[in-house]
Amino acid sequence: MPTGLYFVAMNFSVHAVMYFYYFLAGITNPPPWGMMVTIMQLSQMVIGIIVTCSHIRIMWFGTVANCDGYLPNLGAALAMYASYFFLFAQFFVKRYCLKRSKANGKEKSKAENGKNGKKDD
Repeated sequence: MPTGLYFVAMNFSVHAVMYFYYFLAGITNPPPWGMMVTIMQLSQMVIGIIVTCSHIRIMWFGTVANCDGYLPNLGAALAMYASYFFLFAQFFVKRYCLKRSKANGKEKSKAENGKNGKKDD
C-alpha cells in the first residue's frame, strides 16, 4: 500500500480530534483531555517515521518488486516527521511536565511565606 494512504489516514484522524478539542475549548472551558491530543500527535510522528523508514529500506534493498517512491521525497518526509516529533515533544514537556513543577514551586514558596508571616518583596 502506498505510504501516502497511511499519512492521509493518520493526519485526518489526529486533526479531526484536535480541531474538535479546539472547538470545545472555544465555546467552553478546554476539555481535560488535551494531553491525549498531544500524545496522538506524537504517535502520528512516530508512525510517520516508522513508515517512511520502512519505505526507504524497501527501496534501498529492493525487497519489493516495482515499489514506487522517490528517495529525495522520502528523505524530506523523514526530516519533516522527525522535526515535528521534536517540536511536539518539546511542547509536551513544557506544557505537561514543567508546568506542574513550576506550580509546585509556587505553592511551596507560598507555604513558606505563610510559616514566616513575611512576604518576599
